[in-house]
Amino acid sequence: MGEKIIDNSSEYMLQLSQTWQKILKLFPAEQGNRLQIDGIIDDKKWNSPQNKYRVLFFLKESYRRSDGTKNLYLYSLINILKLKGETAGGTFLVANKWMHAITDALSENEKFDISYAALMNVSKKGFIDRTQTAAKTLKDAIADGNYKTLLKQQLQEISPKIIVCGNTLPYLLEILQTEESHKDFHKYRIAYSELGNRKEERKIGRSPSFQGKTSLELFLYKNYIIFSAYHPSARPSLGYYTAAEDFFNIIQATRSDLINVLSD
Repeated sequence: MGEKIIDNSSEYMLQLSQTWQKILKLFPAEQGNRLQIDGIIDDKKWNSPQNKYRVLFFLKESYRRSDGTKNLYLYSLINILKLKGETAGGTFLVANKWMHAITDALSENEKFDISYAALMNVSKKGFIDRTQTAAKTLKDAIADGNYKTLLKQQLQEISPKIIVCGNTLPYLLEILQTEESHKDFHKYRIAYSELGNRKEERKIGRSPSFQGKTSLELFLYKNYIIFSAYHPSARPSLGYYTAAEDFFNIIQATRSDLINVLSD
């Protein structure tokens, strides 16, 4: 894919993945759709030998800027992240810190930025303002069988090893079509980071019976390492958030388990 941030040309559309070609047919421009392109941010970095982690950020949706780009049919979020990488701001400033912590803890000496990762939003329609009900939009999107099939295909196409959910674990379970409910899925949890009092040192636990409020949970499911975190846009001022150190500490406590999964 080229370096253009935004483009409506047919030539650009043909460079999209097979799954995205099908998404375009499902949500054509003629119906007033406005789509945010997601996926692997940089193919070369994603497939490079040193990128053993293949981290996918699995988020809800993204918001359009209020400038002229809000009227474009296609807005390439992944090309923006490819161009900005380490300097990406907002939600992705936090995602970058998470990416650093994950790769640093697993490698013990390397920190990769978000350009080595992939991004997948449950909803591909970029919200123009924050007055729309995100929860209802996502629920409606995932209820569409054809669209859910495309999301599953996109996940298989990206083929991540690590999936970071930003308050999206229930949607991921829908796509994976697991036999377990959200509650039953906790049998696969191997560690958690307790929210507790932010002035105190956070506790890392390995008991799946823990029922308290958490800032980060870690699951091993089939060949996936799955983190369930608050959305990266959550901030300390809100009273709930997931910090980069939560990722680092939880990985340090379970590193041998995770390395075994990554080696398979």
